[in-house]
Amino acid sequence: MFFAAQFCLYTSLLIEVVQFITRRGYFDIDDIILNTVGGLLGIFICRLYIK
Repeated sequence: MFFAAQFCLYTSLLIEVVQFITRRGYFDIDDIILNTVGGLLGIFICRLYIK
């Protein structure tokens, strides 16, 4: 679960940094937090469904 949390966090952070560099969006810390929480929630629901 820790690896999944890191993956969600780093993927979201990468997307935000690319948006900042290319100026095709806004760098927003809320997006990073909400995307990470959403990814973890999705993983949690999948684990409940598979068991």
